[in-house]
Amino acid sequence: MAQAPEEEMQMAKEPERPLAKVLPTTCEPGPVCVPPVAFAKAACKGRYPDMAIAMFEKTTPWQRLYLKAESIEAVNAYGSRDTPEPIVFGEEVLLLRTAQGSMTSSADIDVLRWDGSCATVSREMFVERQMREVYNAPIDWKQLDGYIRQALLKSKYVKLTYEAQKVACQDSRFGPPSPPCEKANRRLNDAITVAVRGGTKLPVPEKLPAWAPIEMAPEAVASNSNSLAPF
Repeated sequence: MAQAPEEEMQMAKEPERPLAKVLPTTCEPGPVCVPPVAFAKAACKGRYPDMAIAMFEKTTPWQRLYLKAESIEAVNAYGSRDTPEPIVFGEEVLLLRTAQGSMTSSADIDVLRWDGSCATVSREMFVERQMREVYNAPIDWKQLDGYIRQALLKSKYVKLTYEAQKVACQDSRFGPPSPPCEKANRRLNDAITVAVRGGTKLPVPEKLPAWAPIEMAPEAVASNSNSLAPF
């Protein structure tokens, strides 16, 4: 039976249901551990550096993959305007989405990089076995939230490399980085990944994509409502 005009107008007036900004912790049902599909789609429509680092923590269940090709273009199929650097040989990424649960070599997958950007790539270009030398997309320290930076600085290695980076880059604040500054940035980048892979605990990021129905995740919503105090 067709709906009455009054009913159609009422439905049109109903506001969209709000979505919660939640960091997922459980796997979507399937052969490999990936986050919920709604989260993957929302995350790939933006760029979330804090979220990416938190998802790469040592204890997270997400499937890691490593590029076996020399390099591939990092294309975002969700229309993001970001144009990150190509994915390089040995780069570590997190698997966000498979093609309808398929992990065949010809399937396209969505992956999350250490810098918070997403890329839609061919599964056949990646392996699950960790490479002898592992790389990551460059992390911009200045883009990280203060809570995340304070947590990372609890690592002595990060703190030492950060102090050295400040000295090396003090003359490059208003222009392109000098060679010593670029080298110091790479060392800080490496220190961050070592700390996170080694078990450094991070607070729940404040900047997250909205994707979960609020009534389905009340506890997670509460944990993300600015309840963290500065270190």
